[in-house]
Amino acid sequence: MNIDNQEIKEEAFLLAKETLDDIELSRLPMANVALKASRLARLVNEFDLEKIFEYEAGGYTKGKNGIAPDIWRLGVKAGRVSTNSDDKEVMSCYAITTIEHRIEANKIALEQAHDRNISISSANPYQSITLPPTNAGERKVRLTSINEDTILLAERTRFIYSNVKKIYMDLKFSSLTESIWLKMKSRIDSYISSILPEETQKLTAIYDSLNDDNPEKWSNALTTCRRMLKAVADKLYPPTDKTIKKGKVEINLGEEQFINRLVCYIEENSTHKTLDKITNSNIEYIGTRLDNILDETCKGTHANVDKEEAERCFMHVYMLIGDILEIQRHASNNETDIDKVEV
Repeated sequence: MNIDNQEIKEEAFLLAKETLDDIELSRLPMANVALKASRLARLVNEFDLEKIFEYEAGGYTKGKNGIAPDIWRLGVKAGRVSTNSDDKEVMSCYAITTIEHRIEANKIALEQAHDRNISISSANPYQSITLPPTNAGERKVRLTSINEDTILLAERTRFIYSNVKKIYMDLKFSSLTESIWLKMKSRIDSYISSILPEETQKLTAIYDSLNDDNPEKWSNALTTCRRMLKAVADKLYPPTDKTIKKGKVEINLGEEQFINRLVCYIEENSTHKTLDKITNSNIEYIGTRLDNILDETCKGTHANVDKEEAERCFMHVYMLIGDILEIQRHASNNETDIDKVEV
C-alpha cells in the first residue's frame, strides 16, 4: 500500500473504520458494505480488491464461453473456486445481493407457511375425521434454503471483513510510524540547527538528490552523508596527531579518521554504556558501508548506486547524527550544571 496524498490516506482510514463498524454492528446489508469496501480499495490502490468487492456485490459475470480468465483469477483470490464431485474446478458466481434477497424472500414465505388453527368435530362417533394437510414440507424447504444461503453469506462476510480489517490495520500502523518519525525528525533537525547550523544546507541537498531520478545524484547524496558525519566529528572531536591505545591497537585520530573520533567522543561523553556499544557499532558499520559504496562508485564497478540503498544509508546516517548530537546536548547540560555548582 503506497499512498502519498495525506488527505486520501485519512479519508481511507475513516472509511475503513466505518466499514468495519457497518459489518460488526450489522448496520447495512452486506451488498452495500461490499460497495463501500470497493471504494476503500480504490482509495488505497488495491485495484484487484476493488473489482472483487464490486463483483461480490453484483455477481461475477459469465460469457458465452464461460468465465473470462481475468475474472477467474479474481475468483481464485476471492476464494470462490472449488473442486466438484467430478474433480473439476468450478467457480461460484452468485451475487451477495441475490443471496440477501433470497434469504428475505424465504423468511417471508416461511411466515406465510404456518399451519392455521383448525377445529374439526363430528356428531357421529363412528365417523373417521381426517386432518387437512400441513405446510411442514414447505417450511422445511424454506428453512433449508435459508440455512444454506446464510452459510454462503457468512463466508462472503468473513472474506470482506478480513480484507477491510487488513487495510485498516495497515493504515493505522502507517499513521503511527509516521507520527513517531515526524517527532523524531523534528528533534534531530532541531539538534542540527542549534549545534551544527551550517550542516542544514547539506540536509536539503541530500533530500533534493534522493528525490531526483538521476543515479549520479544518489551517489552525490551518499558523498554528502559522509561529509556530514565528518563535519560532526570535526565539531565534537577535532582531528589530532595523537593516537590512543585500545588493547594492543593504536587508534589514529587524524583528519580522515572521523569514525574513530566519533567513537572516542561517545565513549568519553556518554553515560549509557549499553547504548554506546550499539551506537558505536552502527557508526563503524555505516562508515564502512559508505566507504565501500563510494569506493566502488569511484572505480566504476558500481557506477549506478541503487536508490533504495542510498535512502537506507541516509536514514542510518541521519539517525546516527541524531544520537550523537543528543549525547552532545546532555554533555553540555552536565557541564553547565557543574559550572553553576562551582560558582
